[in-house]
Amino acid sequence: MTNAKAQNCDHKAQRNERKTNAINNENWNGCMFKIKGKNRFCNIPRISGSTFCGNHIPNELTSSANESLKKRNGNRHRVPCPLDPSHTVYAFDVGKHIKICTKFKEQKTCANLLGYKENINSGYNSQTYPWEHTFDGRSQTACTPQLLDRLLSIDHGALLSRIEAAFNEYVEDIPMQHFEQSHCSTLLHQKIQQGAHQNSLRHIQQQGSILGNIESTMSLTSSHVFMELGAGRGMLSYATAQAFSANEFILIDRAASRGKADHRIVTTVDDPVKNTKPDQFNIRRAIRVKIDIRHLNIAAIPQVNGKPLVFISKHLCGVATDLSLRAISHLISDSSAKTCVDGVAIALCCHHMCSWDDYINPSLILQMGFQADDYWFLKKMTSWATCKLATDKSSVQEKLGLSPMQRARIGISCKRLLDTGRVLFLRSLGLQAKLVYYCRNDDRQSLESIDLCVYIMQMQNEGAAIKLENIRGLHEEYESNTDDNEASDKVPLDAKVLHYILESMGAPQYETRVTHQLLEFIHRYLSEILLDAHAYAVYAGKETIAAQDIRVAIASRLNKQYAQIPSHELTMELADKRNSIPLPSIPNEYGVHLPPPQFQLLHHDMSRWDETRRGSSHSNSTTHTEASATIASFSAVEGSRNVKKCSSSIKFNIKK
Repeated sequence: MTNAKAQNCDHKAQRNERKTNAINNENWNGCMFKIKGKNRFCNIPRISGSTFCGNHIPNELTSSANESLKKRNGNRHRVPCPLDPSHTVYAFDVGKHIKICTKFKEQKTCANLLGYKENINSGYNSQTYPWEHTFDGRSQTACTPQLLDRLLSIDHGALLSRIEAAFNEYVEDIPMQHFEQSHCSTLLHQKIQQGAHQNSLRHIQQQGSILGNIESTMSLTSSHVFMELGAGRGMLSYATAQAFSANEFILIDRAASRGKADHRIVTTVDDPVKNTKPDQFNIRRAIRVKIDIRHLNIAAIPQVNGKPLVFISKHLCGVATDLSLRAISHLISDSSAKTCVDGVAIALCCHHMCSWDDYINPSLILQMGFQADDYWFLKKMTSWATCKLATDKSSVQEKLGLSPMQRARIGISCKRLLDTGRVLFLRSLGLQAKLVYYCRNDDRQSLESIDLCVYIMQMQNEGAAIKLENIRGLHEEYESNTDDNEASDKVPLDAKVLHYILESMGAPQYETRVTHQLLEFIHRYLSEILLDAHAYAVYAGKETIAAQDIRVAIASRLNKQYAQIPSHELTMELADKRNSIPLPSIPNEYGVHLPPPQFQLLHHDMSRWDETRRGSSHSNSTTHTEASATIASFSAVEGSRNVKKCSSSIKFNIKK
């Protein structure tokens, strides 16, 4: 022990001697600050551009030292991970980190799933605001400016007036449909007896009301498959499984959750062999797919093939709701899909997380009188819906002059405007959709559920979508034995329907030509839809037009009609190419000098039937004697301009 101490002292003495010699010979690279108590210089290395370390640098040299430190550490600042913004990495280490990041591994695993198709449900709007732009193109609320500051920088009074006007014009009355589902009611009473917390009881009540709305709207069988979007722990599926004990469940969520209820969604059956203990075993009826809804291709999931789907979700955030509706619309319009959508029930939530880039119906927002920049205010002001619970006076009340109740009313209006756009989008697909209040708004412990609504949508799943009845149309002639007075009192069914529609919209009086113009539009639109549906049916090798063919035809028309307007540069490029092709020569022999009809913007519709055929001798005598009929062309009638569009006749199922 003594020898070891002696050796250490010798090494220390030698080190101090070398240090002294280096200082005397001006070869010392360490800090030149001398510690008087120890009678030696500091051993810490110098900083760049100075003879002192960072701890002992004089005040007059601090600024230059900081600059050198910044220069040295310029590449050592941390930036968000490009794959997952929840954690940060050094800027110089981003390339290496991406290869080993767990998020990258998850993305590779997710990309190999059958239901994965990158960005299939993303929106089509390319505009992104500077304060919302991040490296991955998504919104980042942490870096957004304060709502109050931006409201003060604009004419907020005019914006609030437009919100109120749009709400009064577009938002329908929302009914209260609160149900108590029997299975959930039993579970609720058990929890009350066990002394469960109010939060648990509240969730059971909400789940029971959602299930009650589903049962009251849809006719469900054991063949239906429930798909929960944004499932989380899967508690809504677990509650649904108590009422529908034979159905299968598919849970969709992009994140991993603890305490999942998947393993409790089972069916207990008897063991036919009786060789196991116990004599009963459980069959799991739920599968979980870990995938972002943005990349979810529902038709490619093998578990849904050949089975009707019912989509459910509780407290689905704003942008996820839009992505889900777009995924459902893709499934409806996919002619190759082997499944159908029978219903959707989504409890809405987190409207402030919506994104203009992914919003499902941006054209309606523009139609309401708002600009694209106003959407940011709409989604941010949805958080005001809970302001009526505030008791203290806030800065918003002082600067904008809005009381908590006024702000709450504005927030609710903004929520309903966004929800109305979603409802109208679903209706544009030919679906039944509405908003309902599914829980009572006296629950002060759940701020979001005060105004949460449920989408209820039902599609009739019939083999033949078109059924012809002996109903007289507007242009059809009455029988010759009908008196003129009696005929004038009768109004055709299609004209009555239009009259009821106009009257319900506040137009009880109108000119007669309005009905004819609307029927003209219906004729054109229906003809186009039938021709498209016929083409799809022929391509699929069908003999009749089915419901799926009609849905595909409607969806294709909507996608074409509501497609994003092309840019000015693209439009000009197309115009230049089009104008480079000269028009054919115009004959000078007779009439107005115009190009041929196919090159004119306005010309006669060659696809319409000539009305001179109406009332012809053979039209009244024709009777439906067969189980199927075809569309006649009446090409022999003088003056007719019929053009036979279909390669084969269209067959419809007729039931007398």
